[in-house]
Amino acid sequence: MLIDMNPSELVSKLTRPLSELDPSIDPKSVVMAALNWPSQGWVLEALDWLDQGFFIDAEIANALESVAATRHYLQSTRHRAFAVAKRWRKQQASTDPMECLRYGYSRRSHADEN
Repeated sequence: MLIDMNPSELVSKLTRPLSELDPSIDPKSVVMAALNWPSQGWVLEALDWLDQGFFIDAEIANALESVAATRHYLQSTRHRAFAVAKRWRKQQASTDPMECLRYGYSRRSHADEN
């Protein structure tokens, strides 16, 4: 059974590695709380979890793109969030032709990068 927590409690879980998260806590809720947090610190912690291999889905990719478009974050944070979301979008486009149309990626240009 997953525990329901407020956003402050959720983001505090980011201070530990993803592998140490209590199984009763939904890791996606932790990441989403951080990506929607108004300060940069928790966003950076969420990006670290994503770098550790946390699964990205469309909701997380959208939140990353929102971070990338938010000017009060440092440019390096915005670029990092954009790069993670873009990498996920391209991976999706390579397996789902509709993603190519939705986000303007061509299968050919993606294949050329590899």
